[in-house]
Amino acid sequence: MVNPQLNEFNNHSVKIKNKNGEIFQSFDNPDIIVLAEGANSSNAKRVGINSVQTTEARLQMAGEISLNGKGAMAKNFRSESGEQLVAYTMETKNSDKIWVVTDVHANKVDPNPDNFPLEVKDQNLAKGSTEYEARLNELKVNFEKEKSRLTRKEYKRVSSQALRINPHDLENVEISGPLERLKDPSLFFLDQRISSDAISGNNLRMVGDTVGNATPTVGGGMQMGATSHALRSIDLDVNVATIEKKLERGIISKEIAQKNILQARKTYSKNVIDDTLSWHRQGIPDMYLHISPNGAQPKKLSNNSSLAKLIDGDGTSYLNKYNQIVDNLNSEINKIKNMSEMEIKNLTAHPDPYYRIDPRSIFKVYPAYDSNAGEYILDQDGNKQVDLKGIDKYKSKAKKWAYDDYLRKTHDLSIDLWKMNHIDEPVEFLREIIPPRPKEGLEVPRGMKPYENKRYIKKLSPNDSFKNLKLANPCLQYL
Repeated sequence: MVNPQLNEFNNHSVKIKNKNGEIFQSFDNPDIIVLAEGANSSNAKRVGINSVQTTEARLQMAGEISLNGKGAMAKNFRSESGEQLVAYTMETKNSDKIWVVTDVHANKVDPNPDNFPLEVKDQNLAKGSTEYEARLNELKVNFEKEKSRLTRKEYKRVSSQALRINPHDLENVEISGPLERLKDPSLFFLDQRISSDAISGNNLRMVGDTVGNATPTVGGGMQMGATSHALRSIDLDVNVATIEKKLERGIISKEIAQKNILQARKTYSKNVIDDTLSWHRQGIPDMYLHISPNGAQPKKLSNNSSLAKLIDGDGTSYLNKYNQIVDNLNSEINKIKNMSEMEIKNLTAHPDPYYRIDPRSIFKVYPAYDSNAGEYILDQDGNKQVDLKGIDKYKSKAKKWAYDDYLRKTHDLSIDLWKMNHIDEPVEFLREIIPPRPKEGLEVPRGMKPYENKRYIKKLSPNDSFKNLKLANPCLQYL
């Protein structure tokens, strides 16, 4: 437990409690406090550091399945109810458990309300009476049993797909929740969030998921904390030590030393936040899987949109910036659709780095052979013609990457708007311009509270709040 009150040295103190809430160790003036807690860090909130949403939340399910792990990690995509869903597996070599996390639709794990109601409908039972409470408790017990059955059934179904195992082979395999005390896979909301700061006082810094969290499909808080954040922390310590040595030798004054140390800490905060945002940027396509070649389509916004009133530091309208992103997407999709066979051939020799796809990994390129004539087919220049297999596969992958690029650039725009204090949370902008998921993806299971951002405290922007410049219904704003 970090003390939010700073002492005379502008430092935080720390009190450590046991499971019973009793303080058994305290540090009054530690040199460094590193917060490496989860995304919902209560200590970060206690010292006044917000965590804001950069994406919408997705309903997911996590658990463990009792199979021998080989140390592999994999993503598996599936299509259900008109949208793509993702599952990802994490294995530890020589372990007898495999962690599987998956998107899930509420209707797959929510008991039928007609057969498993959560309200007492018998009007002969007075609310609050012993009989009423007994009946209500019976309904809740039956509901939870059915929910457990459905959750375990859905978890095994998805796990068999993600692990490429016959579903029948999992019938007698033990499954459990992500924590030892949980017997069933857990339902939770996953979103991407970023902290407003990563330092407090002179001695507190944050790393890993406490700075921000994103989808594990492309990385993890532990990876961020143990790599880039750890290096940033070392850099900060080296910089502070260098400044203090200069002060000790009389090279700089105390005032300049304090100013430089403060700047070094601010630099640390900016860098670890930007490092985490790079994780967000990579993962945002997996948070908006319905934005795809066969899914919901981004639209340009009309010129009378309120977004036109927001200007960046270079004097460019954010409306024009966003519409240019949509134009680029449409241009790339048309380019891919209209690729000629000759252009595809050239790509086999000169892969276009824009798509980050090497066509040679998709195509089977070999000389065309006429089995009837018993000879190779030559082109007009007398060279052996080339058969290209996998053109449709290549175009599909290239289109998908173009949509991913749209989402990443739109994410960058939302972060820029947030940093410029035009909006309170980056997700506000995305809600206005990105078409919503199909309704199945927006439903919440009964008995589960809708998502709440536990580390966000509403604040007023110093400039005109985006709330006052809010776009009208996006459907009315589209050209």
